[in-house]
Amino acid sequence: MCSNAARIAGRRCGWRLSEPSATSGRPRPSPALSEAFLERRVAPTNVINAALRRIGGEAAPAFERGARSADPIVRVSSCFGLSGIAETHGGAVHRLAVVLASDSDARVRAAAAAALGIVGGGNAPPELLAATTDPDVLVRRSAVKALGSFDDPNTGEALDERTEDDDREVALRAAEALVALASRPRAATAARARLEASSAWAVEYARKVAEVSA
Repeated sequence: MCSNAARIAGRRCGWRLSEPSATSGRPRPSPALSEAFLERRVAPTNVINAALRRIGGEAAPAFERGARSADPIVRVSSCFGLSGIAETHGGAVHRLAVVLASDSDARVRAAAAAALGIVGGGNAPPELLAATTDPDVLVRRSAVKALGSFDDPNTGEALDERTEDDDREVALRAAEALVALASRPRAATAARARLEASSAWAVEYARKVAEVSA
C-alpha cells in the first residue's frame, strides 16, 4: 500500500506507516507518519504524502492539519494530498476552497486551485471562479485550467473573460478549458456558444489544436 521509500524511512526510524483504526478497523496513519509529514523530517515530503494518500480517507486529519501549517511547503503538499483522497474524504473540496480563498501565499493558492482541478466534478466552487481574477498570474493559470474539469455551465463567462487576459498562458488555458467544457453534458451548449462568438486569438488557437487532435 505504501511506497518503498516510505517503508525504508519508517524502518530506519522505528515507526510504522499505519495501524488499524480502533473504530473502523481500517488502516490509519501512525502518529509518527503524520508528524513526519507535518514537520518535514525523516523522508521527502512527497514520499510521505504518497504514503498517506495510499492509506486513503483515514489520512484526512494529517492533510487538514497540513493545510493550516505555518510552512507553505507543507500547505502546498497538503492541497495535493487532499485531492488524492477526495473520493473518500467528503470535506476535501471544502478545505481546498477555503485555502484558495484565504491563504496569503500565492504558491499555496495556485496549488489549491490545481488540486480542485484534479478532483473536478459538477458545479465549480465559487472560490475557484473568484480565483480567475487573482492578482497573481500563477493562481489565475491554475484556476482557469481547473475550471475545465467541472461540468458547470456557469463557468463560461469567467473563462471567456480570461481568454483576453494580459498573460498569454492564462488566456490559452482559459480557451482550452472552454473547449473542454464544450464536450461536457451540462456545460456544452453554453461553452460552444461562447467559442463561436469569440474573436480571441487564444480561442482560435485552442480550437485548431482540438480539431487536429480529434
